[in-house]
Amino acid sequence: MLKPDMTCLHVIENLTTMAGPAPDSHHELYKNARRASLSSPKGTSSLDILLQMGFSRLRAEKAIVATGDRGGNLAADWLLSHINDPNLDFDMPREFVLYLCPTGDLATDLDHYWKNTLAQCGWNGAHNFLPHITLCPFFKAKDSQVPHILRAVEKQREKRYPTRVDLNHFTAPNFIGLFVGEKCAAVLRNLVAEFAEDVHKSGVQMEAHQKQLHVTLAYQYSPEQHALLEKLSKNIKLDTPTRWDLRLYSRDARAHGTEVRRVLYAYQARQDDELDLILGDFIYMSPLDTGDPEWRQGVSWLTGCSGKFPLNHTSRSPESKTWTLHKSVEVISKQQPTSASGEHHVVAEGSKDVLYAKVQKHPPPRVLIVVRHGERMDQNFGYSWMDGCYNGGVYVRKDLNMPKTIPVRKGGPMDYQKDCPLTVIGTVQAKMTGEALKEQGVTFSHVYASPSFRCVQTAHYLLKGVQMEAHQKQLHVTLAYQYSPEQHALLEKLSKSIKLDTPTRWDLRLYSRDARAHGTEVRRVLYAYQARQDDELDLILGDFIYMSPLDTGDPEWRQGVSWLTGCSGKFPLNHTSRSPESKTWTLHKSVEVISKQQPTSASGEHHVVAEGSKDVLYAKVQKHPPPRVLIVVRHGERMDQNFGYSWMDGCYNGGVYVRKDLNMPKTIPVRKGGPMDYQKDCPLTVIGTVQAKMTGEALKEQGVTFSHVYASPSFRCVQTAHYLLKGLGQDCVIRVEDGLFEWCGWYKPGMPVWFTPAELRQNGYNVDSQYSPHYPAKKLTPDESIDDYYQRCYHVTKTMLKSHEKEGGNILIVGHAGTAEVCTRQLTGHYPRPKKAFLAIAKQMPFCGICFCEETLQGKFRKWCIQEPPVPILRHGHNIEYNWKMLL
Repeated sequence: MLKPDMTCLHVIENLTTMAGPAPDSHHELYKNARRASLSSPKGTSSLDILLQMGFSRLRAEKAIVATGDRGGNLAADWLLSHINDPNLDFDMPREFVLYLCPTGDLATDLDHYWKNTLAQCGWNGAHNFLPHITLCPFFKAKDSQVPHILRAVEKQREKRYPTRVDLNHFTAPNFIGLFVGEKCAAVLRNLVAEFAEDVHKSGVQMEAHQKQLHVTLAYQYSPEQHALLEKLSKNIKLDTPTRWDLRLYSRDARAHGTEVRRVLYAYQARQDDELDLILGDFIYMSPLDTGDPEWRQGVSWLTGCSGKFPLNHTSRSPESKTWTLHKSVEVISKQQPTSASGEHHVVAEGSKDVLYAKVQKHPPPRVLIVVRHGERMDQNFGYSWMDGCYNGGVYVRKDLNMPKTIPVRKGGPMDYQKDCPLTVIGTVQAKMTGEALKEQGVTFSHVYASPSFRCVQTAHYLLKGVQMEAHQKQLHVTLAYQYSPEQHALLEKLSKSIKLDTPTRWDLRLYSRDARAHGTEVRRVLYAYQARQDDELDLILGDFIYMSPLDTGDPEWRQGVSWLTGCSGKFPLNHTSRSPESKTWTLHKSVEVISKQQPTSASGEHHVVAEGSKDVLYAKVQKHPPPRVLIVVRHGERMDQNFGYSWMDGCYNGGVYVRKDLNMPKTIPVRKGGPMDYQKDCPLTVIGTVQAKMTGEALKEQGVTFSHVYASPSFRCVQTAHYLLKGLGQDCVIRVEDGLFEWCGWYKPGMPVWFTPAELRQNGYNVDSQYSPHYPAKKLTPDESIDDYYQRCYHVTKTMLKSHEKEGGNILIVGHAGTAEVCTRQLTGHYPRPKKAFLAIAKQMPFCGICFCEETLQGKFRKWCIQEPPVPILRHGHNIEYNWKMLL
């Protein structure tokens, strides 16, 4: 049982040791990360520390929230221990809850009650949590929204509340608790309403607690324990002065609906599907039965890994032991003021009684932000910058980083010699700073600036905030610049060989780069180098270095920042070569805006007429069809995973199907082998068909169409293809490809019996009954390995794409949880993953999850790349959040 005044984040010492060493490929990165963490200057935020270590923003924010922002080192340790967590790179919101928690004597009495009832009566539902009053149900929030929620909690520190919480004993069958008096409860509900209003501004949806406010003492216990539990509750003194804290807790979303077990004995996994048990760790135990009462399925709180574990190595533990405390604010003081002593009081509106509280003597805590001015003209262009910019006393702009105009000074231009303005970059710096502060919810009531013109300008542009502007130069493709004059003639000659009249597809692309790349030269690492001094940088083969323009005093050694790790230091220049900066950029989105294929004239040639021109510019006929799109979709929600594998037991009466739930289909086709054929080849639920149809409708809205459709022989996949095409409004024929069936290793007792194409057509599915599979069913065997599965699906995918290469057209494949991975992994130039990694990906693929693979033509070669799907999935119930990047 946690003491009320203890932090609920239990950090286990030596996380790195217990979680095991990092994989070899990450070892040096984490060594550099720890070194960078220890050398970070004081005052650096945890987020900045983690970003400097090289962690992604998603991982950094997740670690900070999971550890309650208790420092960069702890967050880094959390990331290291979760290196094998399959959900590490998924933006899965945590679940938050707002509690009002007592401290002092009342908390001690409640703690004693928890311990005594557990010892004398055994476990009941109240033992799962620390003593509290629930102010709202659990609500979900993204990691980026947490700072706003914390500020909403902090605001309550400024409010005035009653000096005590009136509690009254209450008992009912299977429940014992302390109910809050109605007058005090009304004040607390106002508190929650204000809090909810604040968090809604950041996009967080939460609701107030609908039940009467109370402290739960016991529930979910056997009736024979009621009398003893009630008797023990009378020992709790309710009239003692108590301080009440408003606390914000969060938990891993995977904890919901599980039983928390504390690890008592360490255990080393012996099978791939088992879970390592680390002494002191907690396990979120799944309610699902594994078939063996001594082994259960669970997820480690410490590492995020999942698997089966021996139950007798653990004991039941309060769920709140695994929670993170983010904020604790005193809202009701222990000391009770009295009017006789001269203290002020406030009367609660609408109340007959007087609720005493101290009058706030001071305004709420304030924030003081001091900002240095932006880049100044003299430090960028030299102190003689005015000599070339004034002609007869008139300002002339000589550089694009110089302002277009400058205010005229009464004392003439020489007044700028000691009071210079900002550069253009300086104004942008100020705007961007203002925008960043705005994103964090920072506002100012009072603004002061130094009399220097550059300071007044900085304040002005900071308050305006940044605004994106269009490119001001004439639009162009740069062929060469920043070269020596003697090279000009040759460069120009070579440029004449570029054919400008060929049909061209133009894509609109969004790229981003690390801000540290600005103003640097990018170097590619050719040879690895192990740092020998603290100020040196490890060079990792294939990494890029942002080389600083600053001189180190040694021409063979330069200062730089690693693109891969974010660490900085000196490095040997001869171990690197110059590289395009764009090699380090990230492509976020690519959209075709100008098609390569042109309309056909009467002569049979494609041409385009230049608008506003008298001449006609002719282009050659395109010899190849346009690039294609391959979309791989997992089937919709299936009957056995929603209703259990014994769903047929209650649905068949004398061999006749009977619908037992609205999510079950009204009718199901009759199988030749009887209902038992559905045991290994189940149909979709009603929701599954809705998922498929809505996915089709969403693709239609994005303008996606298909020329060729393939499906696994599993009935659920054929159904998904059928309803997806209905949503699209297309009447494509479905080719049933046996080679797209899921991994046969899951069918050790024997392969399923599928509908034949003729049977499917009889039941209304538009299936090609003449199609011959590229990989027939007779080749499928339960002895298939994961590598065989990869090769089988790659062969089938490659053959299908090749068969439609000349005619072109987009292709749809409907398969299983692992189909997107095995069909595209080698197609996009990667090696098959090991079994454990494949299983982790298959586990994360939701129903109707989409993999969007785009073809690009590079001369005679065709390259396939995975891109962001054009539509989201339908999230509900058990259909998990999907991160398409896991397939990269």
